[in-house]
This record gives sequence, C-alpha cells and structure tokens, in this order.
Amino acid sequence: LRWAGFSSVWLCIDTAAPHKTYVAIKILTAFATACEVFGGFTEYTVFKHIELVAPHHPGFPHCLTMHDSFMAHTSAGHHLCLVTDIL
Repeated sequence: LRWAGFSSVWLCIDTAAPHKTYVAIKILTAFATACEVFGGFTEYTVFKHIELVAPHHPGFPHCLTMHDSFMAHTSAGHHLCLVTDIL
C-alpha cells in the first residue's frame, strides 16, 4: 500500500477472522524496530496508550487502533509488525 524510510505497509487478509477481512500490516525497518525497542520511536507505545486509556471515549471510534503486533525475524534483522484496519 505504501512505503517510507522507516516502514512499509502491506494489504493482507486476516486468515484467523471468521469471514474474509482485509487488514494493513505496517512492517518497520530493523533500524526503526531497534529505535522502538530502545525508546526512540513511539508508534507502538501510542497505539497501546490509545487502546488502554480511552476505549469508551466518544472519539475512540475515529482513532486508528492496533489489532495485533508481532516480530518478524529475517536475514535483514528483526522487524516490528503492526496490524491495523485499512485507512
């Protein structure tokens, strides 16, 4: 779907969903993942904060939320992957 200096975003099908559901998976570069782990990059932290702080706030449905996250281990390094709805 998109790429930039610190990540790429892919359109995927959630095979664990009961019906065909498309999601976006943002795959951070190994450098961006290292920054996230050591506190320099905060996207994961912001997603977790939104999820925990205000799920009942009237504006919550208008926020992009993270469905899942996982680490992909490749020959190029470790990559944090964030699963969200498609924008």
